Amino acid sequence: MKKTLENIEIGLIRFSFIIFCIILFPLLFINTVVHKRQIKKDPFYKSYIVRLYERYPLAYEAYILVMNFPLFYNVYNVLPPLSEKVLQVGCGTGALNIYLKRKGKAENLELYNLDTNINSINFGIKRKAFTSFIHSDIKNAPFEDGFFKTIVFARCLHHIKNHKKVFKECERLLADNGTIIISDHIDLLPNSPDHSYMMNSNIDGVIWRYNEKGLKSHLEKNLPDNLKIKSLKAVRQKCITNYNSFFPNADGLVVIEKLNN
Repeated sequence: MKKTLENIEIGLIRFSFIIFCIILFPLLFINTVVHKRQIKKDPFYKSYIVRLYERYPLAYEAYILVMNFPLFYNVYNVLPPLSEKVLQVGCGTGALNIYLKRKGKAENLELYNLDTNINSINFGIKRKAFTSFIHSDIKNAPFEDGFFKTIVFARCLHHIKNHKKVFKECERLLADNGTIIISDHIDLLPNSPDHSYMMNSNIDGVIWRYNEKGLKSHLEKNLPDNLKIKSLKAVRQKCITNYNSFFPNADGLVVIEKLNN
């Protein structure tokens, strides 16, 4: 009975994805055709859709709500508890902040929000997702050594190009025994290679892709000696991102620990 109900839920999610694609077919089709032509000339070309939600955060928020359907902000249930001083890298429009407030998990938390897109930050402030922010990338974060207990990458690591430099800065910013928490998409396609690679997606832009083994080896290759993987697991939550028809995914949850100096 439980398995039957689970299959019905997954079937409804996949049906919702098909409806979503049918409604937006003209936009998706044009975006895909133009993108395929342009990346032959410029491998880093940004598609119409990527530029749309970079400029208009409301469009990005709508995209996130669709791809997280029916969990919406509850996709962050996968994260472990957060407390004390936490740096959120890639805060975007404040989806994680809204989740923490709604779940009553923001009380013992001093959350610092960082993003490179000022449009997303301003949208988050208007909707009162957060009151403070840093408009910067992590490599230029204006904090002293050992300032944070935790650094969180919630569904954003695949957008960051140079992970070696980023993790080196994480090492500086973390206190001893501090942790990095990563929640990121991992590929479940049967022929997915066991290594990381970059691709230019017409929906997400230039991103990293990896399966579970690929993510582990990618992190091991890019982490400084003082940062060690404590745990890595795949959690397949029931949402459109993980059960779409083209690129089935799971949430890769990684905890990385900073060793004592």
